[in-house]
Amino acid sequence: MTSSRVHRRRRLVALAATVAVLAAPVAAVAAGSPDADADRAGTVARPTSHGASDSTPAGIPADYLAAYRSAAARFGVDWRLLAAIGANESEHGRSGAPGVASGMNAAACCAGPAQLCVASACGDVWQTYATDGDGDGAVSVYDRDDAVYTAARYLTELERQVGPAPERLLAAYNAGPGAVAAYGGTPPYPQTRRYVAAGTRLIAAL
Repeated sequence: MTSSRVHRRRRLVALAATVAVLAAPVAAVAAGSPDADADRAGTVARPTSHGASDSTPAGIPADYLAAYRSAAARFGVDWRLLAAIGANESEHGRSGAPGVASGMNAAACCAGPAQLCVASACGDVWQTYATDGDGDGAVSVYDRDDAVYTAARYLTELERQVGPAPERLLAAYNAGPGAVAAYGGTPPYPQTRRYVAAGTRLIAAL
């Protein structure tokens, strides 16, 4: 084999090795990409940071983190549970899904960043537990503090009905306490199971 052919072959081998090294991270990312869920207000959240610059746990916006902790202290619930609900329901208010900032969700029953039920068909949760979280004299299901405080107040009722286990409370918030009671825990609804799994992962990460 001539020296020019040897040189060309070596260049091809080196080029192939470089391509393999560059392709490996891309393949790894693609293999680990989770499927998106959009069953309710928005994407079922995952307990990962939204960016390296986030200084709050799991990338929770500072204003929402403050609301979760304040509402939890007032009503005696776990702030991490409120954060899990907020992540699942609206990505802490960041989701652009119908019903988060205005109107109602696709099922025409829930509204606001905590996706609280505003229809008689699902129990009039908002009408029953609405709380002025920011003390401004007005109550709106789309207001961050009002929604979070109302969700916290509602959780105290859910705890009375289904117990304090986070999995049961998440399931009751998503599918209703009657379903949890009927099945003795998380009902076998795929969307509810994903909701509970995502919520418990976030709680564990906080």
